[in-house]
Amino acid sequence: MAKFRKIHTSFWDDPYIEKLSAEDRYFFLFLLTNPLCTECGIYTISFKKMIYWSGYNEETVKAIIKRFFESKKVIYNLETEEMCLLNKPNFIDHLGKPQIDCLISEFKKVKDKTLIQKQLEVIERDDIRNVYVTCTSRGEEEEVKKKKEEKEEEGYRQQLNTDKPFFKEQCQIWELTNEALKAMISEFHSYNLSKEKYHSNFNDFKSHFVSWGKKKYTDYKKKKSSNYEFI
Repeated sequence: MAKFRKIHTSFWDDPYIEKLSAEDRYFFLFLLTNPLCTECGIYTISFKKMIYWSGYNEETVKAIIKRFFESKKVIYNLETEEMCLLNKPNFIDHLGKPQIDCLISEFKKVKDKTLIQKQLEVIERDDIRNVYVTCTSRGEEEEVKKKKEEKEEEGYRQQLNTDKPFFKEQCQIWELTNEALKAMISEFHSYNLSKEKYHSNFNDFKSHFVSWGKKKYTDYKKKKSSNYEFI
């Protein structure tokens, strides 16, 4: 999405905004329009940035955020430094594919996922709610898929380490020196880890290694590669 944030003129007629002091009103407008603000309204911003851009000192910034929090307008996670403008989704103008893709992308970057749920609880528009639910569901599915792939890869790496004696024995059969063994194992790890989904069964994987290794051994022997030394 383009790096600009539209503020509807009704902002100034909002009952909550009308009751704010000039100081709080300006800071609320700042939270909606600063360079780090996102379409969904959840973004990372440090106190240092808020102080520098707003011109307020640290004590004033913390006091204002506390008042907004008590009014249930914003949540600020001190640990992740994430600002959450709870009502921001209610003011999304158009819900085309670019906006939906933008929301999905932004949700992936949110560290404290509970902030997304907090926003969902106060969304008033049905169209926004439906898109929000869809976006968060897609985001969660991708996150689950990513974690599953990472877990499978970690298990795969652990199995590789466990079976090092097997690889070493095979390489001894091919009469490779230790240096050649290290280089060959390294190359095979790099080659095969990118294709681990084709080798979910480790016995098949080891068979593949033997076939691959024999071919490489033959090729290296023929070329007398300077990268590999043989006994």
